[in-house]
Amino acid sequence: TIVNQAANLSTQFNRVEWAHQQYRTPETTAIKALHIPLRVGSLTPYYTDVIGNISTSRFRSNKREANLELKPRYPVFGGWNYPFRIGWDANLATFLRTVKASDSYVLNVPFLEGPKQHEGVTYEFVELRVILPEGATNVKYETLVPIVSASISNHVTFMDTIGRTALTLQARNLVDAVRDRELIVTYEYPLSAALRKPVVIIVSVLGLFVAVYLLGSLNTGISSKRAGKA
Repeated sequence: TIVNQAANLSTQFNRVEWAHQQYRTPETTAIKALHIPLRVGSLTPYYTDVIGNISTSRFRSNKREANLELKPRYPVFGGWNYPFRIGWDANLATFLRTVKASDSYVLNVPFLEGPKQHEGVTYEFVELRVILPEGATNVKYETLVPIVSASISNHVTFMDTIGRTALTLQARNLVDAVRDRELIVTYEYPLSAALRKPVVIIVSVLGLFVAVYLLGSLNTGISSKRAGKA
């Protein structure tokens, strides 16, 4: 949720009058658009709010930059709130590296990617969750962002056996300067953990076929024997 900390309106908002004023491009403290610079290679962004998908967005991407421009459903004046959600895909190979001759991995991602405005943006509360593969152990992290809380929990999703390792970091009162700071996460992911889910799925499917075959081979009919005449 974004909150405009500018001065509040002195009169009631009039949408018709606001639409007429836009032809003259008057100065205003209202937030009419949000500019979000992304990493090169970002793909398929989405922009939604409590109502649903919002089509007033523009995504431009090339070999040098990637920019996402958003327009809220209404101008966000001083004291107004605007809840929304954005997301995008990225190539994991850009951020993940393996340590040679070991089962260790290094994940290097930006700690914060959000709107960049001329007026500046502050973040009252930020929670970052890094969900690692199922079976990841010995999780460690490093960042220059001041963290107030860090925890490791278990995140269970579809077709998981023991659940995935989730690293949760919380920070407060951040400013735009942290946009250039990164989060480095190291963890161990052995081959046995990578093979656990495929093996469990294969064994489960084979067990299901065997159970169906055994049930189908059972004779559940009732037969009657007639005694022959002597």
